Amino acid sequence: MTELSLSKNPIENPPSEIIKQGPEAIRNYFKQLDKEKEAAKAAEPKKHYLYEAKLLLVGEERAGKSTIAEMLTDPDYTFELGKKSTEGIKVHKWHLPKKESGFTADFCFNIWDFGGQEIYHATHQFFLTKRSVYLFITEARKDLRFDDFYYWLNIIQNLTGDSPVIMVQNKVDQEYEKNSITEYKKIFPQIRGGLQEITCNNQHDKWKEEYSNNLEGFKKSICDILNETEKDKKLKGLGDALPLAWINIRKEIGELQNQNIRYISILKYYKICEKYDIDRKGADHLSDYFHDLGVFLHFNDIALNNTIFLDFNWITKAIYKVFDTEKIKKQYGQFSDDDLKSIWHEPDFVDMWDKLINLMKNSEFKICYEHEQKKGHYFAPQLFNAEPKTIDWRSYENNLAMQYNYVFMPKGILSQLIVVLHNLIVEDTFWKHGVLLKYDETKAIVTENRFKNENRISIRVEGKHKRDLLAIIGSQLDKINEPFNNLKLDKAFGCICDECKNSPNPYFVESETIDRARNKRKKTIECKKSFDDVDLELLLQNYIPSYDEIYKTKVIVDIASQTTDVRVSLNNINELLKFGFAEVIKRQELNGENILGIRHSLDKIQVYLLTNLPEKMRKSVKAETEILLKNQSEEQLDKITEWLTLAFEVNREVVTEGVVEGMKALKKSKLFETKVKLAVPLVSLFGLKIETAFNLRKFMEMLASRTSANGGTGTSANFDPFWGFRFG
Repeated sequence: MTELSLSKNPIENPPSEIIKQGPEAIRNYFKQLDKEKEAAKAAEPKKHYLYEAKLLLVGEERAGKSTIAEMLTDPDYTFELGKKSTEGIKVHKWHLPKKESGFTADFCFNIWDFGGQEIYHATHQFFLTKRSVYLFITEARKDLRFDDFYYWLNIIQNLTGDSPVIMVQNKVDQEYEKNSITEYKKIFPQIRGGLQEITCNNQHDKWKEEYSNNLEGFKKSICDILNETEKDKKLKGLGDALPLAWINIRKEIGELQNQNIRYISILKYYKICEKYDIDRKGADHLSDYFHDLGVFLHFNDIALNNTIFLDFNWITKAIYKVFDTEKIKKQYGQFSDDDLKSIWHEPDFVDMWDKLINLMKNSEFKICYEHEQKKGHYFAPQLFNAEPKTIDWRSYENNLAMQYNYVFMPKGILSQLIVVLHNLIVEDTFWKHGVLLKYDETKAIVTENRFKNENRISIRVEGKHKRDLLAIIGSQLDKINEPFNNLKLDKAFGCICDECKNSPNPYFVESETIDRARNKRKKTIECKKSFDDVDLELLLQNYIPSYDEIYKTKVIVDIASQTTDVRVSLNNINELLKFGFAEVIKRQELNGENILGIRHSLDKIQVYLLTNLPEKMRKSVKAETEILLKNQSEEQLDKITEWLTLAFEVNREVVTEGVVEGMKALKKSKLFETKVKLAVPLVSLFGLKIETAFNLRKFMEMLASRTSANGGTGTSANFDPFWGFRFG
């Protein structure tokens, strides 16, 4: 079994984070439980639990979040007036004795205190996780500001689903108006209880007789969430039974964190796991689980894989020091290696410069990118100048225009897109709310609009390959939106009637309207600007002929990478092969259903593959593809299969699960066009030249030499029956 869908299953064990990793991680979880059951010689293994969760403090600046965190965690806390606001994020530990928590063991809340300054908002959301309790904190002297509440509650709801939220009005020892949260609870059902009115001023005259009781009631409201028995309201993960070895490893990691150790090597982590009889594969699954849980940070990309980051305070301090540096602000988010050496001059950071900048560039955070031509120079889009750039747009004739209209738009959507597609930016033409992109004689302007109650990303494309560039941008926006589980948005397409097709302001047809019209078998749709009837299929084909496939298929690829490194290339196309190829083959097997859609789907997937190739290789790959399609030779078809078989065999050590699944699906196909359009760019992604591949003998000699260089013993010795091909 290679696939298992349990996304909406009410199963409680294994934990949802393990289920998300797939069948192998699930097998590993039960294998570990069985191993412990066998060691204990018991019919059932003893259940062990991780008594730990995150308590996240969010809200406006100067609301007293840090004071609340200190009050909860420091038994000797004394109120101080005028404390400095939190910069970035600070993490504390709040230990609750089992008598207070209601569990059979002591409980620990990891309190994350988020700075309220707006500059931090877009980055904060990367640390908001499920299995967490949220405190939204506002200052009593101010009115409950709907914009602040709406923003944070939407972020929590979209990123973490039904994680419980407690609304807190702080500093009630000062004059204030009592507020109601009844209307908020109607919109956000995850809000628990009433508004908690507290103060942390334990020096106040009324502290003992009044305010201390309020604080105890506030603490109880947090503990009540831990002891919630109603299944739908129960904090996710508290009932997860875990192998004892996992609990013990977590304790060892905790001890290292208590010693203020910032990070450890992956080898040290493996050694900890080996003590509890967990091999490296099992340790990798456990590391993914702990990463999702927020125990530590560990990334799978090559630049960061050998380091496990234990200290979140240290990480966030390093990142926000860059954002808070006046020089970087004045340079609108542009900085160099020399700037970073100055910013990270403290002993804690000096030997980790490379790791920290790779962390900021990491595809999970998308905080900054390195300039393509100026190595050692970086750009953080969050800090870009808000003044729009003047763009000389060639023509509005037959442009493609598309909109992403959000009911609620999280901050940082466009800045993440800029990071991902930075290699397509035209001569640094960007600003805080827009960017100009170019791909293969085609340009696109992408802008963000948060004004006049609009929440919109707009895309306009002109040039030779409009649909291709639109597909690249759209796929990346979909990927960026994906972590926001409950995000409500609608895509809209510029009308192609005579009045609109050459207009800078066309009428936009929403995808929901298109779907309704198609469901009713309508062939036309009315433009609300010209009142002309527009052919529905022509409209779709003009934009995204494979609309139902491309935008509902999980075709994921890291567009930003231009490297020919085999390992990175395979990581980039892993999900694309696994989901994109499989979806195409599945449709092909349905008696040729929607052949036109399949062709266009193949075109789009080919675009994604080509985007990972260096510019100079793209034209040759395209040319060779066209020649092969024109010749329609069965002999060439067999040769293509051999190319891929050889390439995958040589690079077997770095072949990912997605590549294997993609090859299985590809080998099932009997369509010549499928193999050509996908095989030719794939061969190039392995760093092989198409011209050499046409000469099979030279191709095999090159592969043999590469195998020897990789430490192999020759391709025949490494023969695997699955590939169905032997060298010789």
